Amino acid sequence: NVTEKIVSAKSRTREAVRARNIVMYLIKKYTDSSLSQIGAYVHRDHATVAYALNTMDDLMSYDAVLRQEVASIERALGRYFSIAAASASSFSAKSVRFCSV
Repeated sequence: NVTEKIVSAKSRTREAVRARNIVMYLIKKYTDSSLSQIGAYVHRDHATVAYALNTMDDLMSYDAVLRQEVASIERALGRYFSIAAASASSFSAKSVRFCSV
């Protein structure tokens, strides 16, 4: 269970950073939001978002557990937003809401 409070907090705990990175990764993947817009949503600057996205790309290339976790979240979000059928332009960072996955 990840809340918006955890994602936007200043905390650098492993749980918070992982959740925040996944959120930024999914927002970038499914929206046309700029790095600055994503950063504003999670209370970080664009450079932090860029670093997080690069980190996620690297981790996704070899971390099967992370890939499975992200896929699970995407499936859960797909039930709510029909991600598979929607175009990227139909989403915005502001439309993302947190839910239990």
